Amino acid sequence: MPVQICPRCKHFNPEYAAYCHFDGVVLQAQQNTGVLGLPSEFAFPSGRRCRTFDELAQGCQEEWAAARDLLVRGVIAQFFRVGNRAELARAADDARANANPDIGLTMFLSALPGARTQTPKLDLSPRRILLGKLLVGESKTVPLTITNQAQGMLQGTVTVTEGQNWLTLADKPGVSQLEVKAPREQVVKLTINTKGQAAGQTYAARLTVVTNGGVVEVPLRMDLVAQPYTKAPFQGVRSQREMAERMRSQPKAAVPVLESGDVQRWFSLNGWNYPVQGVPIKGVGGVQQFFEGMGVSKPPTVHLSKPELRLACKYQETTRAQVTLQTPAKKWVYAQLSSDSPWLKLPQGQVSGPQNAPVAVEIDTSLWKPGAPSEGKVTLIANGGVKLTLKVVVEVLGAPAAPKPVVPQPAPAPPAAPKPVVPQPAPAPPAQAPQPMPAPKPIVPQPPLAPTSAPSPIAAGQPPVIPTAPFAPPAAGVTSRGGNFVPALMTTVLLCLVMRMALVPVVDFWGRSSVVHTAAVKLQVEPTVDSPMAGAGGWLTLPWFKIMIGSQQSLAAKDFQPANNAEVSAAEFRHYFASYFIRWFALWTGWLGAVIGALMVMRRGGVLDIAWGMVAGFFAGIAASATFAAFFLVAELLPLTLWQLVLGSQAGLGSLLLWSFLAVVCWLVIGIALGLVLPWIAPLRVLIVDPAQAMLATLFRMVGLKTLGDYWAAG
Repeated sequence: MPVQICPRCKHFNPEYAAYCHFDGVVLQAQQNTGVLGLPSEFAFPSGRRCRTFDELAQGCQEEWAAARDLLVRGVIAQFFRVGNRAELARAADDARANANPDIGLTMFLSALPGARTQTPKLDLSPRRILLGKLLVGESKTVPLTITNQAQGMLQGTVTVTEGQNWLTLADKPGVSQLEVKAPREQVVKLTINTKGQAAGQTYAARLTVVTNGGVVEVPLRMDLVAQPYTKAPFQGVRSQREMAERMRSQPKAAVPVLESGDVQRWFSLNGWNYPVQGVPIKGVGGVQQFFEGMGVSKPPTVHLSKPELRLACKYQETTRAQVTLQTPAKKWVYAQLSSDSPWLKLPQGQVSGPQNAPVAVEIDTSLWKPGAPSEGKVTLIANGGVKLTLKVVVEVLGAPAAPKPVVPQPAPAPPAAPKPVVPQPAPAPPAQAPQPMPAPKPIVPQPPLAPTSAPSPIAAGQPPVIPTAPFAPPAAGVTSRGGNFVPALMTTVLLCLVMRMALVPVVDFWGRSSVVHTAAVKLQVEPTVDSPMAGAGGWLTLPWFKIMIGSQQSLAAKDFQPANNAEVSAAEFRHYFASYFIRWFALWTGWLGAVIGALMVMRRGGVLDIAWGMVAGFFAGIAASATFAAFFLVAELLPLTLWQLVLGSQAGLGSLLLWSFLAVVCWLVIGIALGLVLPWIAPLRVLIVDPAQAMLATLFRMVGLKTLGDYWAAG
């Protein structure tokens, strides 16, 4: 039996078949004008009529939008279904099911039998777009030319199928699809906007052009480069890792740029997520927090020295206590603090320190309500987001009793209606004979009672009730550390005066000159014998205000070496001077702590404990001396500024004596200012003012001024 072979799919078909039973292609053996005719006339909405497959295909090419609409609505499939062309109806249904109607119409036209010579042909220029390196925030426009290389109207759509968040088909954002309608050529402007994209990555996009002349995909690619960091000392940094490595080598320089928010804004500019979540930690702890967020430093294991605090405090008083957040690793620890009770105050909202950080809490019982729970919790969010809890239990002494809750009483029942009173006749009084009055008894005199040596015992029964005075709560504003404000003020003023006068021969006549000489040697400008630094008070000739405020200006080397015309950095000189001054001051005054520690141990312990008291006192004295030295440098800004404004660069013994007088007067002013503030800050008053006030009170009593000593004593 003879068969026919389909020229497209190569399947065998019966001899009588006019179309392939598998793909619907017209078999060449039966191809003629009668075979290529449509089952019936097909009409477009415009009025155009088609009688053959070639006319139908040409009509779809020229009226692409109308043909696409007819395909989507199922009109074409229904036309061939009525004409008993099931294979073409199935092809129309398959094309209709395609997600892209332009691609579906192209597929359907390719399935129609017949030869069509008027088909458009799609061509693009360029076929691949390589954008190269672009900076974050940069915008660029690239033209894409769509060309029709054949006859007819090229119609369809161009769509951004990948990269819609940075690639658009117009000047305004959000345009991801345009209609193609080109008899010869059409230019589409591609707009690339890199704002908001993360730098340091390669981005790819894809355009899909679907027309009646073919389907083409155009890939795009770009490398997004970060905007460099512009602030010193990390200028030129272009990546997150590079920033972390530069900060690791200069952690102190990283503190101000992190606290100012410049690094966070740089991260946002380059589209990167900032690694620090929540409130950034201040100081070097913030650098450790940044390193942990970047993943360049593993968070250390942290814990509290005490998981619970138990305290006793009088009502209406304030008590302070502290625990330590610590780690065995040689890293900085930090934490954000929060409290769940109003009476449990936190002097600091965040803490940080090398290996350990003190966590201070303040119990303010004036905010505690009688009857309320005396237990609170402090929550710490520490390194690596670790959550720690400190339980604080307080026993409030002398608090008034909690008011008893008022229990509602049931309403009393209404009284019963009174029964009517029936009047009764009064009975007649019985007749009785009058009774004679009894004779009065004679009064017999009684002997006087003998006095007893002891009171008679109380008869058995309930014990007598002894009235007591009601409890009076302490007056508001008076605490155990209260005392008079005037003695506290005068004590602070005297303390500042005595300390500054005692430091005149040690610091002004000797210490400053020695430290200035050491700092100059570190900067390789050792003072010569003919320089102002070699004389008495030579250090007064330096511009101290410019030095101590951290100015970035330079100092003239001729101040140290008259023949040297070079310049040295004021910031570096300040760094060396402050470091060596604090070290020098701590070493020359820290021994006082050992003496005080030995005296305290002698009063409270034995002779064998003196050595331990000296060791502990020495280290405590070193810490206290270093702290005071840092405060001293800050406080001295006032007299140094006045000296520069009034006298300028003057040296010599007379100038040194005048400087000493000016410094003492300025410290008198500083003492008055501190005296107005310190008595109201409970921790500083307990640590500084109260011991000095008690010492003065003892001194007054020793010289016979007992009344003044009692008045001066701390409460």
